[in-house]
Amino acid sequence: MPLLWQWAKRLNLREQDAEDLIQDVLLWLYQELPGFTYNPRRSFRALVWTIFKRRTFDFWRTRKPLSLESGTELSCPDVPSLEEDEYREVVLSRILTVIQTEFGEMTWRAFWEHVISDRPVAEVAAELGITKGYVYVAKARAFNRLRELRDLLD
Repeated sequence: MPLLWQWAKRLNLREQDAEDLIQDVLLWLYQELPGFTYNPRRSFRALVWTIFKRRTFDFWRTRKPLSLESGTELSCPDVPSLEEDEYREVVLSRILTVIQTEFGEMTWRAFWEHVISDRPVAEVAAELGITKGYVYVAKARAFNRLRELRDLLD
């Protein structure tokens, strides 16, 4: 659902309108998924995106003009085209949150400071009071777990 919120947020809708749109998408999925046959060669996210776009067009048609957060009126805007990078960013953020809960605090901090903050191993080790080897092990463990979860990005 965070991905649906991200997509709805890009439309600059009031929170209530975003909730209505997302509810409409989820209702469609709830009604149609029992008869849905999953094809592993196709992207489920692409299906959800297609449904989201269709429901967005319906939403604009039935609720125009809509009040935006800024107070301006808009009758039928273009739906923003969300790039693959935005999808990956949302999924990666969720994956990192999951991974963080799987590792101890020191392992996570060593990984985060070295890889995400792009700091040298020696500097991270000195700051955290650990060995350089520990930093490398933290990095390897986190990357191994990321590799296990990378199918979510495809």
